[in-house]
Amino acid sequence: MDINNLKLTQLYLNQRKVDEVSEWLDDVSVKNTIISVIQYDNQFYIVDGHTRCFVAFQKGVIDIPVEIYDVDNTSVEMQLYLDCIKWCEQENIYHINDLSHRILVEAEFEKLWIERCQSHMEDIQDARDANIAYREHLNYKVTYTHEEVMKYFTL
Repeated sequence: MDINNLKLTQLYLNQRKVDEVSEWLDDVSVKNTIISVIQYDNQFYIVDGHTRCFVAFQKGVIDIPVEIYDVDNTSVEMQLYLDCIKWCEQENIYHINDLSHRILVEAEFEKLWIERCQSHMEDIQDARDANIAYREHLNYKVTYTHEEVMKYFTL
């Protein structure tokens, strides 16, 4: 797939990973480098392989193999991806080259990106758990025997 047609779900790159991938990725190895994408709203979004895609683009590669990642549209994971797409749009990050000035040392990458995603995923899960508990509460039905009801009435 043409790299120019791939949208992003990541705000930053890890400098260590960029350096490592730069050492081995070339015109030959890129053919065996598969980027995982999701298809959403008639667009393809990278969900795994931002660094490989970035390095490939920097080396002049335009076509890169992709696989469509099959994710449950109702999952916490998919909600995280959708929120990552929004974050990228808010930061005007649309193309892999937009990450060229967003390469961070590993500790900063961990703090600004990994921890943000992990915390957000936990928030999504907590909200879903609270929603499920609330719905179960609304559906909770108490049943009483005739004798239990009648003890509150004097006839």
